[in-house]
Amino acid sequence: MLVAFLPFAGINEPEGFWQYNKSLFLRILTSVLYTGVLAIGLCIALLAVDQLFEIEVKGEYYAKIIFTMMGIFNTWFFLSGVPKQLEQLQMETTYPKGLKVFTQFVLLPLITLYMVILYVYMGKIMITGVWPEGWVSWLVMCFAVAGILALLLIWPIRNDEGNKWIGFYSKSFYFAIFPLVILLFASIRLRINEYGFTEPRYYVLLLACWLAGIATYFLISKSKSVKVIPFSLFVLAILSVHGPWSAFSISKKSQLNRFETLLDKNGLLENGMAVKATDTIPKTDNVQICETIDYINEYHGYKEFQPYFVQSLDSVMKPDTVGAFVSEDDRMIKLIGLEWMNTYMLNNDSEKYFYGNLHDNAVIPVAGYDAFRNVDFYIYDTDVKEQVRDFSFGEDSVKLVYITKSQQITITHLNDSVYISMVDFVNRMESKRSANSTYPVTDMTLKASLPDVRIKLVVKSISGKQIKRQLKINAMNADVFVKFEKTSVQ
Repeated sequence: MLVAFLPFAGINEPEGFWQYNKSLFLRILTSVLYTGVLAIGLCIALLAVDQLFEIEVKGEYYAKIIFTMMGIFNTWFFLSGVPKQLEQLQMETTYPKGLKVFTQFVLLPLITLYMVILYVYMGKIMITGVWPEGWVSWLVMCFAVAGILALLLIWPIRNDEGNKWIGFYSKSFYFAIFPLVILLFASIRLRINEYGFTEPRYYVLLLACWLAGIATYFLISKSKSVKVIPFSLFVLAILSVHGPWSAFSISKKSQLNRFETLLDKNGLLENGMAVKATDTIPKTDNVQICETIDYINEYHGYKEFQPYFVQSLDSVMKPDTVGAFVSEDDRMIKLIGLEWMNTYMLNNDSEKYFYGNLHDNAVIPVAGYDAFRNVDFYIYDTDVKEQVRDFSFGEDSVKLVYITKSQQITITHLNDSVYISMVDFVNRMESKRSANSTYPVTDMTLKASLPDVRIKLVVKSISGKQIKRQLKINAMNADVFVKFEKTSVQ
C-alpha cells in the first residue's frame, strides 16, 4: 500500500497517480506470468534429467528453483518495469481498450449479479428472521472490494464522452453498499458476541468500517481522490498490527475473557483461579472451552493461561516418558477435569467418527518377544464376514482372524484360541480421547496368552464411526509381537 501512494504524496496529479498504479498492477500480473512459466519450465527440465538420465534429483532442488524464481527473479522483473519518469505520467492519456471492455462487459455485470443475489438474500433474512452464517461476510467484502476495483479501473475515462454512465453507476454502487455493510456489521457482531474476537473477525470488522468510510467519502466528497483508498488501507494495516488495539492483542484479550466467563458460568473459577470440575457441564460450554483453549494454545501459547492456574504450566507441559505423548490442549483440559470435545462431535451426536493413532515418536518395547509382524485390516465391506492373516514363524504359525459381526480378533495357535474385543478397546481409547487423536503406547497395547504363546498387539492406527452408540470399526493397523513359550523360532 505504501508503494502505491508514497511517490505522489503531496502531489496533486490524479492522472499520473492512476497511470503509475496501472503500471504497478500490470507489472504484477506479467511478473506472476513470467515467473510461473519459468519456474514450471525449469522444474520440468529437472524432472526430465532425473527420468531420462537416471540422475537422482532431490526434491529440495525443485523447492530452490521455485524460491529463486519467486524471491529473486520475480522481484527483479517487477522492479525493472516500475515507471521512473513520474512527472511524465500526468501527461499520459492512453487507456487500454481491452481494460475498458473487460471492466464494462465482464467485471461490472458480474458485480451487479452478485449485488442482486446479496440483496435477495438480505430480503430472505428479513422475511425469515434467520441471520446469516459467517461465510456471507466474506461474500459481501469480496463484492465490495471487486466493485471498488472495477470503478478504479475505469476512473480515468469517467468524464469522456459516452461514459457518463460511469458516474451514475459509481454513485449507485456506493449507495448500494450501505445496506450490505449493515448486513456485514450485523453478521460479524453476532459472531463476536457469541464467540469473541479472533484475528479473522477483527479484520472483517475493520474492513466493514473501511467500506463504510470509503462509501461515505466518495458520496459526499467533491474531490473524490483515489489516493484515499491505498492511503487509508495503509493506515489501517499499520494500526492493526501494532499497539493494544492490534488484532493480536484484542483477539487474545477477548478469548481469555471468554475462557474466564465460561469457567465462571460453570463453577470452575474460584477467586480468579481455575478449579477441577466435579460434575459434568453442558456440552455446548464444554466445546467452547475446548475451542478457546485450542485457539489460545495455537496462536498465543499456553503461558497466557498461567494466571488462572496455581501449577506451573511449564512443568505440566513437559514431555512425559518416552511414547506417552499428550498434546497441550489435552493437558489443559485435564487440568480442569473436562473431556475433549469439538463442534463436529457436538453437532453429530447420533453419528460420530473416531480415530486413534500411536504417537509418531513412540518407542515400542520389544523385549521378551521372539518375532514381529505388521498387520492391516480393512473392514469397509460389511459383506465380508471375516479377514484372515496367517503368519509363519519358522516351524510355528499364528493365525489372526478379524470377525466383522462381533468386531473381535481371534488369535489361534495350534488348537488353542483367544478372543480380543476391539469394541472394548475403542471404548477405552475414547474414554481417554485426546485433541489430536494420538495416544501413548500403553493405551494402544493389547495382550493375550495361550498355553504355548504370548501375543502383544500394538495398535498403530484405528478408525471407524459410532451410529447411535453402535461402533463400526473401518480400518486398523497393528504390530503383532509373538513369544513362543515351548518352541523357538528357527
